[in-house]
Amino acid sequence: MKISVVLPAYNEEENIEELTKRLSNTFKKLRISFEIIYIIQGHHEAVDILVKLKKSIPEIKYSYYEKPLGIGKPFRIGFNSISKNTTHVLTMDGDLNHQPEELPLFLKKMKETNADIIIGSRYIKGGKMLKMPVWKKFISGTTNIIINLLFHFNVKDKTSGYRLMKREVTDNVKDKYTSKHFEFYPEFLIRAKREGFRMEEVPITFKFREHGKSKLKLLSSGFGYARMLIKVLLK
Repeated sequence: MKISVVLPAYNEEENIEELTKRLSNTFKKLRISFEIIYIIQGHHEAVDILVKLKKSIPEIKYSYYEKPLGIGKPFRIGFNSISKNTTHVLTMDGDLNHQPEELPLFLKKMKETNADIIIGSRYIKGGKMLKMPVWKKFISGTTNIIINLLFHFNVKDKTSGYRLMKREVTDNVKDKYTSKHFEFYPEFLIRAKREGFRMEEVPITFKFREHGKSKLKLLSSGFGYARMLIKVLLK
């Protein structure tokens, strides 16, 4: 097994060092081969940090873009950058919302169920959200309800970005989604479901960021989710 972590990061220089070290430590404890692929956008300070970290964590790979690319495009760049011998892909947020130490739960669930995608869920028993603003809970919860109604989707947390996937999933879906921003997350799962991939969930503890600014905006995100749903329904 080799896991490629794909991590878009826009102005996350305050979080990137801790996240990288915790990821590396988690993989080394599990004795799993890995690489960490960053798609850095915005401030160059994050690149400077990665250059220093790479001396002790050679598994780091990165590309840099001065202007923000959104979310969908950076993930596609990352999916296209994974090594040939990669067997699984892990996606996470770059702001320490997701805890690398919970990865064993994903691996155990995948082994038990042989599912193609394991989703870190805030909305199943055992899932937690710490310090998350009410309006963000509203956007996420409402989006999940609407998708359930439209697509009869039994996944509870379709907006979660913490996912472990078999490589076949990203190879088949990476060129099918069209979303540019946060609506990428549910669209990816909808496309994967249409391709016949099976999904399971594990509970996670979602911690709202302590450093940096959130990029999720109420109005633009609402319109983005609506556009995505219309596109997916029509095609």
